[in-house]
Amino acid sequence: NCKRPIIVFTHGGSWIGGDRKQASFINVARGMAARGWLVASIQYRLGTHKRSNYTPYLLCPVEYGCVYNYDTAEVFRANYRGMQDMKAALRFVKARSDIDSSDQDVTFIAGESAGAFVAYWAAYLNEEFEKPSMCNGIQSVNPADADLKLCQPSTISLLRPDLGSIRGEIKSTDHTDESVLGVAIMIGGQLGHLDIKAGDPALYVYHNTNDAIADIQEKPLLSPLFQNCFNPFNLCQPMENMPWAKGGRAVLKYLNSLTGHPILFDDTQDTGNNYCDTNLPGHAIYLQDVRAQKIANFFAPIIESKGNIPSSTCNTTGNLSPDLQNNIQFYISHSKINWSSDLDIKNIEIFDLTGRLIMDNFVKNSLHEVDLKDKITPGLYIVKAYTSSKILHSQKIYIK
Repeated sequence: NCKRPIIVFTHGGSWIGGDRKQASFINVARGMAARGWLVASIQYRLGTHKRSNYTPYLLCPVEYGCVYNYDTAEVFRANYRGMQDMKAALRFVKARSDIDSSDQDVTFIAGESAGAFVAYWAAYLNEEFEKPSMCNGIQSVNPADADLKLCQPSTISLLRPDLGSIRGEIKSTDHTDESVLGVAIMIGGQLGHLDIKAGDPALYVYHNTNDAIADIQEKPLLSPLFQNCFNPFNLCQPMENMPWAKGGRAVLKYLNSLTGHPILFDDTQDTGNNYCDTNLPGHAIYLQDVRAQKIANFFAPIIESKGNIPSSTCNTTGNLSPDLQNNIQFYISHSKINWSSDLDIKNIEIFDLTGRLIMDNFVKNSLHEVDLKDKITPGLYIVKAYTSSKILHSQKIYIK
C-alpha cells in the first residue's frame, strides 16, 4: 500500500514513568507494522506534584511513594498535557505523509494504561469548551513531603498555571489537523465526562477483569491494588487523591446507554478477580499479536470506506503535483530512472521510505537519466529533482 494507514501509540506509567520503547504494548505495535500500517510510538510530558504529608511504611515498595499525588487535579492535568502532546504528534506524523507513504486521512491512535486515558482524550476531547476546569489556572501546591522529594525535580515550580488550548503549543501553527477515525484503548479507560456521539471515532477496548491498577469497572485508580493487596496487611499508607475512572467495561456500558454512540469493539477478557495474582497480573496485555489482528480487522472497513484500498493507491510513476504535471515525469527503463523535462535539472536524490538518502547523483551533460544498476534493491522510493537553486519535484517510484 503506497498510502499506508497511520496508527500512533502512547505508553503507560501512571503519568510519572514509562517509555515509548517499553515492552507492554511493543508487540502490538510491531504487529500493526507487519500488517502494513505506518506505526509511531511517542513520548509525552510526565510528572505530578506529590503529597505534602506522606509516611513511608517499612514494607511498602519504595517506588509506590511516587504515585501519591497532591490531589486528583494532578492526574487530570497530567493527562491533559499528554493529550496535548499526542495531538502535536498526530500533526507531525500527518505532515510527513508524502515522505512516509502514509494516508493522513486514515489515522488512528492507541494507548495502554495511562496512555489509554491520554489516547481517549486525544480522540474525543476536540472542543475548547470541553477542557476540564482543573486544567485552567488553579491554586498552587505546597512543597512535597521530604520522603517524596526524589519523585520530582528539585527546582519544580509550585504554581499550577492554565495549561492552554487543547491543541497545545507544539507545532500548533501546522495546518494539518489531529483528528482520528478510531482509537484503541488497552487496560485503561476514561477520566471525567466527555460528550460522545454517533459518528465520533470508533473505539476498540481491551481490558482484564482482574486489573488491579485501572479497574475494568468504575473505581478510583489504583484502588483495587491498595484495597485488596496492600491495605489488608497495612503495607502502605492508604491511597488518596486518585480520581474515579471508567475502565473498559464501564466505558462500553456508558457508551451503549447513549442514544447514539461510535462503532464499538469489545475485546474485554474474563480473567477472574484475583487482583493480587503476580503470576498472571491483570494489568497486562496478553496475546499481543491476537490484539493486533483484532485491531486491524476492526479498523479495516473504516479505512476502505475512505477509499484507501491497497490495489488502488500504487503506481510505478507516482502522482505529479498539478503545477509540475506538464514539466517533469519520472519513469523506469532498463535499470535507469529517466525523465522528460524542459527544465534544467542539476541533481537527483533517491530516498528510502525511512527518509534515508540512498543515492545523490549529479546530472551530467544534460542527460535525462540516472543509472540504478547494482545500486538499489527493488522497492518503493522517493525521488527528488533539483535545479541549481531549489527542489523542483518530489515523486514516489516503484523499482522492480
